[in-house]
Amino acid sequence: MLVQKLKYKIQIEHELYRKGWELIELGSGNEWWDDEHWKIQHKHYPGIFVYVCFIVDALNEPNSKAGKIIGEVQATTEFPATWNDDSTKITSICMRKEHFGAKLTKFIQELDAYLAKI
Repeated sequence: MLVQKLKYKIQIEHELYRKGWELIELGSGNEWWDDEHWKIQHKHYPGIFVYVCFIVDALNEPNSKAGKIIGEVQATTEFPATWNDDSTKITSICMRKEHFGAKLTKFIQELDAYLAKI
């Protein structure tokens, strides 16, 4: 399970880097649902920050032997107030279904579209 967890985070980080995004800050555990979050910035847009949040599935048992199960990866303009706060959401990846590669491509495209509007 840990290998898969690392694999998708590495894939996301790689695609972000490939598209010009840089990791500015790494955090975790602010809330029960906050497995990890990244503050990122595009190299051509200094001062414009996006948060990539790895949100724990609300149905996940807190003391499960499998560990925390990520239900969604969300990109937002501000750190979410709650696990289901979509008020500043740019894009997201639902982790409960198959086809991660296609969803990651769409995630990156929607981040690109967000930058194009700035």
